[in-house]
Formats: sequence, C-alpha cells, structure tokens
Amino acid sequence: EFVIAGDSAGGVAEKPRADLKRPWAAIQRRAKLKGIRIHDLRHTHASFGAAGGLGLPVIGKLLGHKQAATTARYAHLDVDPLRRASENIGRRIADALGDAPLRKARRGNKIIALNAANDSGSSAVAARKSPRRGAEAQ
Repeated sequence: EFVIAGDSAGGVAEKPRADLKRPWAAIQRRAKLKGIRIHDLRHTHASFGAAGGLGLPVIGKLLGHKQAATTARYAHLDVDPLRRASENIGRRIADALGDAPLRKARRGNKIIALNAANDSGSSAVAARKSPRRGAEAQ
C-alpha cells in the first residue's frame, strides 16, 4: 500500500500535497505500473463501486463530486446493466426451484424446464429458446 503524505502531514497546520507528480512516478516505478495515471485509479475505484451495486450518488460523494452530472459521466462503468439484472433474476428463479429434479416440456420453439416439486401450482418456470428445432435443453 502507498500513501502520499504532504510535507506538513501530522503537523498542526496539515495541508494536502499540491504536487503528486514526483511521488506518483516513484510509486509507478516501484509497483511496475507503466502508463497508469492517478485518474485511472479513480475510474477503477468508481467501477468497483458500481460493480458492487453502489449507486452513482454514493460513488460521486466518495470521489468528491459536487455535481451529479460529473458522476453521471461514470455511468458507462456499469457496462451491461440488463445482463446483470437478467442474471440476478435467473439466480432468484434457481433459488426458488431448489434442488428438485427438473423435467422438460416443449411448447412451440421453447424448451420449458419445470420443477417437478413445484407442480402444485407454483409459477416458478425457467424457459429458453432452442438453438434449433429438436435441440435438447442443456
């Protein structure tokens, strides 16, 4: 871990360091971080926060943004929110189905996997389109 302290660190009139160029160059050499900018670390910090489910307002506060529009530029960090949402729903369906054996049924061009234990009226059903007619479900 690296900490870049100002010359007055720990003193009564502690001030933040104004120039990070020299200490950052030393960190880059020691950690073998060629071509990495401090700003890249901010983006990495924000992207891990977004991937962890933090909202943009929280990320903005962590980064010290005063305007929401500044943090909105970081919205690209959640590259595929639809995929993440779909996987979340899929996990919830799998949890609802439990470990009961599945039986497969065909409806049109869809393979339907029904949980045998939930035949008593439960609506837990997982469906996917078949890649081609007559293909088996995986």
